[in-house]
Amino acid sequence: MAGVPAKLVTLIVVYQAQTVVQARLRTLGVVGYSESSVEGHGATGDRRAGLIDAANTQFTIVTNDEIASQILDWVERDLSTHHPSIAYVTDVVAAPASRFKTT
Repeated sequence: MAGVPAKLVTLIVVYQAQTVVQARLRTLGVVGYSESSVEGHGATGDRRAGLIDAANTQFTIVTNDEIASQILDWVERDLSTHHPSIAYVTDVVAAPASRFKTT
């Protein structure tokens, strides 16, 4: 199979934390990620975009073990204490290999 082993980090935060997350990802050395608006149901109830509320923001990051661990530590230690948020990591194989720093 072509590609390289990597980590897929999914981070879902309230809209108000969007710029905080963007800044922290840059500080950690993340060079690229996808960002999208998401709606759903969770521990705090339904989250729907409307005239008053914004949808949550989902960040999808393909990275290496070290940065994935740093992101999870930051969410646990700091982000989640100030903003409703969750994060999880999945093992993936990413291609093309030249686009992913995995060491």
